[in-house]
Amino acid sequence: GLSYHDRSLELMSEIGDRKGMAGSHNNKGAVYTQQGEYSLAIEEYLSSLQILEELGDKEGVGRSYNNIGLVYYLQGNYGEAKGYYSRAISVLEGSKSESLISDILNNMGIIAFEEGEYDESLDYHMRSLNNREQSGNQRGTATSFTNIGDVYAAQEAFAKALEFQQKAFDIQEELGDKKGMLSSLKGIGTVLSLTGKNDEALVYMKDVLDIATEIGAKKEQRDTYNDISNIYTRM
Repeated sequence: GLSYHDRSLELMSEIGDRKGMAGSHNNKGAVYTQQGEYSLAIEEYLSSLQILEELGDKEGVGRSYNNIGLVYYLQGNYGEAKGYYSRAISVLEGSKSESLISDILNNMGIIAFEEGEYDESLDYHMRSLNNREQSGNQRGTATSFTNIGDVYAAQEAFAKALEFQQKAFDIQEELGDKKGMLSSLKGIGTVLSLTGKNDEALVYMKDVLDIATEIGAKKEQRDTYNDISNIYTRM
């Protein structure tokens, strides 16, 4: 993949296609991110960002900020990640990039959740949900429902947590989104277990295991075996 993007960058440079060059740097950043080469990824995203700023491409700049924020998030550097996400939102406000803004708000909600800032997390996820519902983004809406359910579970608002996880599952089942169904079913199972309904929780966790096995989601299989073991320990 990288050699192709290098060649593409050379060609774009030769013909003076600045936007194309920014795209090639961005693509290289994505490859490095997947490979876990985070410093190199940030280098490429910054090169892309610089060109897009010179071109006055607001959506491209916002996307670059988001990409850099994601790399810092993956490194566990939440302070830098939040800074770049905030810059992305500032640049994109008032634009038509609703889908991208929703994704960034979602990312900010995840960081706030991981930092234990549940009210802040809920605010970001609700804003993301609002955008996604208005634009008819069903898959994104389901993701927001799942994340909101997770926040309510952490706040021990278990009835609301179940309500939102069920809403997410209903959409995911309709879309045939099996990866999404793993998250919502696991969310339901976790809440049932936390409220002492271990027999019901096991039914949901076994459903998660069946889907994870069907789609070859190895990490989810391992995690779910662990969840099931923990539920049996509590019974």
